[in-house]
Amino acid sequence: MRIARALDPAKVVTKMAEYRADPDQFFVKYGGGPSTGYDLIDDVGYTYPPAAIVQAALNREDVKGGLKHSDSAGVALKFHGFRVIEKGKFRREPATEKDKAQLLGIEETERLGAAKVRIGAGTLRQFALKHRVCCEVTDIVEPELLRVSHIVAWSEDKPSRLDPDNIILLSSLWDAAFDRGMISFNMAGCAIFGPRLAETTLKHMRFSESKSLAISDARSEYLARHRRKHGFR
Repeated sequence: MRIARALDPAKVVTKMAEYRADPDQFFVKYGGGPSTGYDLIDDVGYTYPPAAIVQAALNREDVKGGLKHSDSAGVALKFHGFRVIEKGKFRREPATEKDKAQLLGIEETERLGAAKVRIGAGTLRQFALKHRVCCEVTDIVEPELLRVSHIVAWSEDKPSRLDPDNIILLSSLWDAAFDRGMISFNMAGCAIFGPRLAETTLKHMRFSESKSLAISDARSEYLARHRRKHGFR
């Protein structure tokens, strides 16, 4: 924990602002480069390279990034309350063309009964469990605790109902918050927390967060629609 003990949080904030102003010049001045595995994230969802920020704050070189090494930039930042998470990656993507063709060929109708039952929803869940594997934010793996969350709601865009890019596999808490517009995700796949979350809930969600969402062009467009709908900048 030598890095953590030597790190001044105020200097970290100063270097984050300097990076935000001109990332290229920041690397010229302090060395380092873009992050490859983990991101430091501020309260508005802007991402920073953890190792480069810590190197600049300590006026050192070759600081390890990430969270795996016990004396790394990521560990030091988290020790001081900063938000550091793994970059999201699709676990089993891209899906085979056969998978997608089968999924998109499902009949998109609804049976009427005591409640509407979506034809294809079960197959959509099977697809998500196969290709997303676990909660895309928390790494929770138990299927009973996972939900298939539509980015653009099932009722709002019929052609997109069974588009793999329009679904996220989330734990039940994150799914409920996302579905109700209490959270969203920015262009980099980082969670954005809305003002309706109680402080205790926010702390719990940030504690459980381990990575950002993997992003594709189509998923980015769906997320932009979600942000606009729920009033996120």
